[in-house]
Amino acid sequence: MGKPIADKPLGINAPKGHPEHTVPTQINSPGAYLSNLKEWHYHAMALKLKGFTMEQIAEVTGKSKNYLAQLFYTNNIFRDEWEALKEERINAAKDFLSNLAVDATRTLSGLLKSDSDMAQLGAAKTILDRVGISERHVFSGDIRSANINANLNDEAVQKVMEDPNVRKSA
Repeated sequence: MGKPIADKPLGINAPKGHPEHTVPTQINSPGAYLSNLKEWHYHAMALKLKGFTMEQIAEVTGKSKNYLAQLFYTNNIFRDEWEALKEERINAAKDFLSNLAVDATRTLSGLLKSDSDMAQLGAAKTILDRVGISERHVFSGDIRSANINANLNDEAVQKVMEDPNVRKSA
């Protein structure tokens, strides 16, 4: 293994992604330790996030596929940054989808009042499923025996309960 390379004082204070951002590393090792991540490293990560293969990333960056594999899979510095970037993207996607949950709930609620019986039934089943009451509870026996404390006055649920084709428990 190579000798550790000292951090540049300015580099430690530079934000991640900045060309002067540095981290303690080693050189001449199979993990290809780095003294700092360069712009092309972040470009390689961005390409990987977009679904590029190692071969494609190698072609774009001018680095070998094996070198890139070492960076992504064995270099602690690069891998930590890569994992942080992936986690950041996942959290951003979760936040975005979470913000849509209110709209989705309103849409399902609106479908309960739809002119279509199928739309009402589908919305009712989806809502019950999301709150932990499965179709099995509703259709394999008396819905009241499923220990449901929710308001059952909703028209769609009442239609399901009154439907002669729904099997009721004895």
